[in-house]
Amino acid sequence: MQFFHVSKDLILGEIEFIPRIPKYRCKDEDDTTKRICVCPSIKEAISAFPYKGEFVNCDMKFKKNNYLSVFNTESTNFLSDEAIHDKVPDSHITKEHWLLEPFKATANIIKIKKLILSGFNKYICEYHGDVQDLEYETAVMDSDRDEEFVFISKDNFNRFSKVVNRTDIEAEVLEDKTAKLTHSYNIPTTKKYRWIKVKIHVPAGVSILPLWLIDEKQNNLALKKHFAIKEWKVLDDFWWEMET
Repeated sequence: MQFFHVSKDLILGEIEFIPRIPKYRCKDEDDTTKRICVCPSIKEAISAFPYKGEFVNCDMKFKKNNYLSVFNTESTNFLSDEAIHDKVPDSHITKEHWLLEPFKATANIIKIKKLILSGFNKYICEYHGDVQDLEYETAVMDSDRDEEFVFISKDNFNRFSKVVNRTDIEAEVLEDKTAKLTHSYNIPTTKKYRWIKVKIHVPAGVSILPLWLIDEKQNNLALKKHFAIKEWKVLDDFWWEMET
């Protein structure tokens, strides 16, 4: 049977999972059986992992980090959700299973676009249900992908260039100029920014993961979401206006 394990930690490369007693357990959960907690689907695995409320309320809400590491394996040596119901009170909801033997796997990093928990109190991060709605993007695309990124930092562009040079991702600089920008609410500033517009081409089967992880704090390499850039209009030689 195929199973999935999900982690908030961004784990690159192969890792070995060893059965253990989880440090974080729900109330009245078994504290003697060594196991690896897995589920039959990614959606159920997210329902079962211990930080889902914090992940939705903090990481995704404030765009800190919306990535998850997903591991999958096949096994016949497990305890089913029905077998552990007296040990894990919500296993009938999450379909959590326990693997009883080690396994090795390499993480598939996914970017969560939408995650809604049922029975979730966002103020205290309490959670009493399952994943109601889930949308995510995988790091490897099935078809070719073209995208345009905008940088207003030469340092971020240099980091981007180093990553692209080590991959099969093709990049073309469309614009490179210095500009003064107005910030949110059209507050003027005299600070100059490096405006660099880049077009990238990612062939099918090539991972876009390096672009995701190059600057986690911004949550988007191009910064276009972080700065809510929608449309830029030239006012004079060096002044630009951001649509709000």
